[in-house]
Amino acid sequence: MAANQSIEPIRIGVIADEPIRLAGLSSVFDQAGKEGHAQLVPVPGSMRELLAQPALKYLVVDMQSASLGLRSLETIRRARPDLRMIVIGPSGDEDLVINSIVAGARAYLDLSASPETVR
Repeated sequence: MAANQSIEPIRIGVIADEPIRLAGLSSVFDQAGKEGHAQLVPVPGSMRELLAQPALKYLVVDMQSASLGLRSLETIRRARPDLRMIVIGPSGDEDLVINSIVAGARAYLDLSASPETVR
């Protein structure tokens, strides 16, 4: 039995308004786990659907999507303070980075981040 079969998979919520962006972000996590590492399992969905899943420990939020903003991050933080949010958004906007962290994000990655960095 391989070592990674005994490690629980890590379910990662993915939120994006645009279907193609949602599919792209989900594909970053949709791969087999490496030896000794947990498999990452993308769970795409709406904010409401994902907040209702207690097994989620991480949430990737696409700030490039039109309807998602800082208020959404604050809503997520209030509803699930244990959820580790990673925001992906445009580069060069220092205020957005700082405000995302203040609103509850644990990390902010710009749109040029490699799949390895996102994982």
